[in-house]
Amino acid sequence: MRQSFAEQTQNRPHRPILEKALQLLAQQRLIQHRREQQTLARTAIDCGCGAGNESAYLLANDYRVDAFDADITATQICAKRFIDQPQYSICQNSFENYIYPKASLIVALYSLFFCPEAYLEATFHKMTAALPIGGLLVINLLGKKDQWLSTYPEKFVGFEYCQIEKLFQDQFNIVFHEEFLGEHPLGDGTLKYWNTHMLILQKKI
Repeated sequence: MRQSFAEQTQNRPHRPILEKALQLLAQQRLIQHRREQQTLARTAIDCGCGAGNESAYLLANDYRVDAFDADITATQICAKRFIDQPQYSICQNSFENYIYPKASLIVALYSLFFCPEAYLEATFHKMTAALPIGGLLVINLLGKKDQWLSTYPEKFVGFEYCQIEKLFQDQFNIVFHEEFLGEHPLGDGTLKYWNTHMLILQKKI
């Protein structure tokens, strides 16, 4: 039987962009503290969490984590992995149907691709509403040259950077952007040509 993505990627390290995001949040809290403002809570949502590798890093840094994944196997893996973590919750759900709780950080890495295009705008709206001013949205989106766009044009949508700027300009500042073009293996080891935009977006102050 073919393994799910979550099964293939269990216990891999977290993605490094998460470290950058937590550093930015720590800096924001320091500024808020100096100004005697309410500081950003250590709360995060891990969207399309897979095997929970990002969740594990967030928990290790004292974050409360609410996670979801559409794949039942992923939710079972995470429920077992974090059974002794009272600061963690997991449910089976999709981007378009999940009720987003308030959180200072929303993470959707290598998962937001799978949100149907018809629901993307509403999903972004719900994510934005869940974040406080200064909160971070950490995501990646497919670029126009990604292999999946030609293989599954009915399923995936790609973006140019100028489109991303326009999409988020009213509510967010883009504090980090990195575009990747090249081959990289999928969870099962199959090589795929990727074109992705890795982003850290900060809700405008």
